Amino acid sequence: MKTYSPTDKWITPPENQGQIVTVSYNLDSDAAVILESIYDASDRSQEYRAYAYPENDDGEWSPWNGTPALGKCLGQCEIE
Repeated sequence: MKTYSPTDKWITPPENQGQIVTVSYNLDSDAAVILESIYDASDRSQEYRAYAYPENDDGEWSPWNGTPALGKCLGQCEIE
């Protein structure tokens, strides 16, 4: 399983805030990937996935305004 290094704090889009399952996003500091964190408060499980940038990427990264566009899922990953 590939390991990534997030650039900063995780950002949770408004529609995902206050939910039992919280989905947040970050960027990797080295690879050109979008990281997704899925935390399930019901069983306290944490999962991470990596996504390629979408093909129609316009360079705008604003998950604080809503769920970002994601490219192809690269699979589960680990975070250091």
